[in-house]
Amino acid sequence: MGKDCVHEMTCWICGGKATRKRDLKNPKMMFGEYLYSTPVRDDSQRCYCDKCFDKVMKEISDENKLFIKLKKKRMFETAIDRMEHQKIRLYDYKEAIDTIYEYTMENLDKFDSSYEIMAAIVLIHNRIHIKPQARIGSYQVDFLLPDDHVIIEIDGDRHKHRKTYDTERDRDIKKVLGNDWEIIRISTECLDMKATKLVDAMSAVLDHRHSLS
Repeated sequence: MGKDCVHEMTCWICGGKATRKRDLKNPKMMFGEYLYSTPVRDDSQRCYCDKCFDKVMKEISDENKLFIKLKKKRMFETAIDRMEHQKIRLYDYKEAIDTIYEYTMENLDKFDSSYEIMAAIVLIHNRIHIKPQARIGSYQVDFLLPDDHVIIEIDGDRHKHRKTYDTERDRDIKKVLGNDWEIIRISTECLDMKATKLVDAMSAVLDHRHSLS
């Protein structure tokens, strides 16, 4: 295509007059509105008319939601598999499992791992009020327990190499919440051994805090 023809951009789908294209300078949003800009003299990027743009963006958004939903389902199943291998009486936890499953499917942006799902099930089973993926200042924490003034972070292997960062992060979080809050870090290895011990570990930390006050 010659330069003289480029200024008349056509819709990639229907061939009509193009009015919109995706804004490649900004990351695509999986949910909500997509950022777009007006086509310019550039035939290296697909452009669309208003109707086709809206249709394509809706298809992409729906496909992304489906992909994430399937990914979360697999993550949830992995969590339950781990609990089964630990010989946890799942029927005792069924109410909590069903609650967390429904919450996960309705909030696809929550829970980054099967370990977080396991922790959520155990906490809910023990009637502990949780706020998953809560924002504290510029940080996001795995679980905020408002009634207990506790933050729970689930630490995988990568956290072994970022202890300095985690220490500074914890300090910044306490500056926002106050020193009466406790940040408890639980390793995925501990959850792999016995997820139900999570509450015992939390209680031990809180008992120690109370003994110092």
